[in-house]
Amino acid sequence: MPSSYNVVNGRPYINGVAYVTVTDAEAPAKKITGYRQGVVVVVGTAENAVPASYPLDTPVLITGTPAEVADIGDVGMLKIFADTAFTNGHRQTVAFVRVAEGVDDAATIDNIVGGVDVDNLPLGLEVLKSMASTTGVEPGIVIVPHFSTEAAVQAKLQTLLPIIHAIGFVDTVQGDASETADNLRTAATALNDKRLTMVYPNAKTDVDASAWTPGSIFAALAESKTAPHVSSSNTPLPDIVALSQPVDYQSDASTAMANQINEKGVATFVNYGGTYRLWGIRCTATDAADQNRHWVRINDKIRNGALDIMMQRHGANIDADFANYALARMQSLLLNMIDNKEITGGTAWLDGEVNTAKMWLQGKFTVDHDFGRYGSGEQVFIIGRVNDTYYDDIANQAVGA
Repeated sequence: MPSSYNVVNGRPYINGVAYVTVTDAEAPAKKITGYRQGVVVVVGTAENAVPASYPLDTPVLITGTPAEVADIGDVGMLKIFADTAFTNGHRQTVAFVRVAEGVDDAATIDNIVGGVDVDNLPLGLEVLKSMASTTGVEPGIVIVPHFSTEAAVQAKLQTLLPIIHAIGFVDTVQGDASETADNLRTAATALNDKRLTMVYPNAKTDVDASAWTPGSIFAALAESKTAPHVSSSNTPLPDIVALSQPVDYQSDASTAMANQINEKGVATFVNYGGTYRLWGIRCTATDAADQNRHWVRINDKIRNGALDIMMQRHGANIDADFANYALARMQSLLLNMIDNKEITGGTAWLDGEVNTAKMWLQGKFTVDHDFGRYGSGEQVFIIGRVNDTYYDDIANQAVGA
């Protein structure tokens, strides 16, 4: 593992606090002893929305009140999300980003991918980079229902999500011969992203509805109900009443479609005990060290907590009080997460190699930490052994032996 000095020295200039992730951790050679969670963001069309309530290319926070839903209009992906998320009195804070409906799908996709306008203002997905500063709320789970089947949208999400420290769900192409386990596995492997999970198939909350709701909507809702350190797999989705395509699932059959696609990071929905539930722990990352979706989220939570701690001291003189504050608060964050069983362990320390008078004079201060992650009960084996010697006891008792 690179030393803290090598990690920090030579990094590009920032005026703020940076969180640097180092994998393959080992115990530090030398120690000097002495949160917030993003919301679901939905990017899509709503052609008949009230412009004053939902201006284009602007994150709008809503909780699903009847007035908010009415202003969305009666068509478009934002309307479909609202009808799905806010039924039966459900309420939760989400952010809607309305994009312009193009003359065709290609034009709409361009509007979703976005960029900047002539005044250098962000458009489409680009607005999420400044969402925290404009709304005070950070994006946590990003979906682009229906249009996320497109390569251009997926590519944009792959570059955007690491910047905003969010995860995303993308829909899969449906309605043609591509709906096979092998094709879905191939598509997920090609995506290969620890912040993206594919979802198959679409679903309905009303059997009489003419259209199917993109699966990414249900997956995002399940994820939003789950703490960052826990997998959202097995989260009940009682509003689902039907799937657009059957997904065979037998818990102990490796050839079942659900198991086949789950292995490569395609989440699905299974009906167990009369209730549909999200099924799939993994993201599309091919590296086993990154394959669990909630591992990314817990890392993001620690990052957010650490940034909150150090932003309180940003700009202050670096001295013993500064160092003691950083060390004590960081260790407190980790201990609290250990007590809550969010991480298996963690330690904070100040590395003497990087925290020198020369570095401090340059305004560079570093607090290190490590942490351990929990595994999820994904592959659980129950071993049954036939032991007919118990019969001997019965026979012996019968004959009086």
